[in-house]
Amino acid sequence: MRTILFRGKCDFGPDWKYGYLTAKKFEDGVLLYILTDYMAKYSIIPNTIGQYTGLDDKNGKPIYEGDIVKLKDNEDDTGVIKWADGEAMFMFKADTWCTDFDHIDCEDVEVIGNIHDNPELLEVEK
Repeated sequence: MRTILFRGKCDFGPDWKYGYLTAKKFEDGVLLYILTDYMAKYSIIPNTIGQYTGLDDKNGKPIYEGDIVKLKDNEDDTGVIKWADGEAMFMFKADTWCTDFDHIDCEDVEVIGNIHDNPELLEVEK
């Protein structure tokens, strides 16, 4: 059975929370929350929510949607983990190519940051 977990950045500080995604509807919108294993509920910034891929990198770190990862194959490549709705799967997307995450050996993957805290890792060096 697959573990379905999420992470999101708290709307009141720089902390990331990990757990289950839940929502509460109000007349003027919806608030999204992460519910932790300890039953604590944290309000989350919606565009920071990322789902756990179910895989861990070569160092044992969980890989989430929105993570910036480095691949080691014939050469080093850096890209982002994204969800592809049309294919219903996680994808690795670099500047010039992409592939579904099923074709990547996690022993060759290292999480080096995420798109929210470390966007500079995706900038092309000149």
